[in-house]
Amino acid sequence: MRADERHQGRRQATLSEFDPENLGRLTEALGALESTLPTVGDRPFNPATDAGVIHRDGNVTVSTLFGALDVVQKAQGVPSYPQLAEDAIETELLGIPVSA
Repeated sequence: MRADERHQGRRQATLSEFDPENLGRLTEALGALESTLPTVGDRPFNPATDAGVIHRDGNVTVSTLFGALDVVQKAQGVPSYPQLAEDAIETELLGIPVSA
């Protein structure tokens, strides 16, 4: 998982692999970070019951111990992560290597 984009002060995670093991690790991490779901009354994220949304390619907004996170797997009009990675240009920003 890459968490490398900021949007309106929120962290956005872009999943590079949609395999069940990767999604399982994500749901476990969201539980361990004591995540809550602000779009449903700030109830706690429950890996046992909420993982289904993520496993069905759903997008999830959570608040964690370390701040807000938007998990975006698919967005209308945006190419898949493998396509974005293939088309990326390697460069530097303030001396740090980045792909854009």
